[in-house]
Amino acid sequence: MEVLQTTGELKTDQRKSILIIDDEQGIWESLDELFGEKFNVFTAIDGKEGIDLLKHRRFNLVLLDLTMPGIDGMEVLKWIRGLSESPPVMILTGHSTHERAKGCADSGVLGYIEKPFNAAELFNRVSAILQEDKKKGNIATDSESAFTKKLSSLVEKAIRFINIRYTDHINPLRPNEVAAHVGVSREHLGRRFKEELGCGVTEYINRLRIEKAKQLLLENKDTPISEIYCDSGFENENYFLKIFKRYTGMTPTNFRKSSG
Repeated sequence: MEVLQTTGELKTDQRKSILIIDDEQGIWESLDELFGEKFNVFTAIDGKEGIDLLKHRRFNLVLLDLTMPGIDGMEVLKWIRGLSESPPVMILTGHSTHERAKGCADSGVLGYIEKPFNAAELFNRVSAILQEDKKKGNIATDSESAFTKKLSSLVEKAIRFINIRYTDHINPLRPNEVAAHVGVSREHLGRRFKEELGCGVTEYINRLRIEKAKQLLLENKDTPISEIYCDSGFENENYFLKIFKRYTGMTPTNFRKSSG
């Protein structure tokens, strides 16, 4: 696997790291040149290489193209959202995928970058994100760029806690526990989630669990459903099957078959 790294390993701990996943060599060469002096830049030529890198190291930001051969950007985004500590993601988009990119706001992305991009503007945006070290929970609730929309510290704290706990099926995470962790009532936290994310706390947790289940179903073809639902954070198989069908329109078994 060929991966372009612009800075030496000795500097990795001192500088923030960006992963660029794009099948257009000219794009990631331009971005490498743009960010290489200030940040550690890694590149992947397709979704598979991107996932391989994400399995072995942490990144402070992922710049992700949607249209790639093999594993496309949407599948990479779903895989990233299944991580217990997922990095912030910005979508790289051309004119043909612009509307599709805006739709990714519901999948928890920071925003989208239109090609061709303004180098100075893009550098300033990325620098601001990395300086703030927004590692989790930056979710836009509609098609507007999340650069102009930030979550409150209360919701960000709740999301960080959820990301750590949502796969625990022994002591399943519930909204009242999240609310207690951030020091507010369940009702108040629910209202804030609705206002800032467009969904309640339970729905947010279930979305994460379903994305995790989908990832496990695809990565572990022979693993029984009884193990998948536990590893996804669900305590009850019937409830898991109900929620999975609600979000995907099919059973876990059919989802696995439809994905080859």
